[in-house]
Amino acid sequence: KNIGCLVSIKKVYQKYDDGKYDILIKGEKRFKIKSLFKENELLIGEVELLNEFYEKSDKNKFNKVLDKYLKLLLTFKIDHDIQSEMNKKNSFDFTKNILIPNNIKQDFLELENESDRVLFIDNFLDSIVESAKKEKNKIFKGKILN
Repeated sequence: KNIGCLVSIKKVYQKYDDGKYDILIKGEKRFKIKSLFKENELLIGEVELLNEFYEKSDKNKFNKVLDKYLKLLLTFKIDHDIQSEMNKKNSFDFTKNILIPNNIKQDFLELENESDRVLFIDNFLDSIVESAKKEKNKIFKGKILN
């Protein structure tokens, strides 16, 4: 699939002599690439904007995932901006302010709909909880053995 995201530049941190920038962007709307061609080293494409149909998603499931997320933040004592964390409205809000490898970001971006993305986040949170439990058990067992 050829899915991308329109973005807006929120802040320019640094401009380099070679034309590169360090910037903060905000994803605005997903699109599907319909055609792509190269002209003088510049990629040009025709895109179709995607409608997300957020209103059709299961709000109860979303709220359960949000609760799990908030509990996880508090468990790890990450409470510096908890009010903004509580105000998440859709699946993409979960990806704000965290560093995610590009391949995972792309997999997430390409998921068909809001329900699939909420399920992805739910499974991801479960994997973090499970990893933390395993790590805690290793530490606990190590203390008993010493």
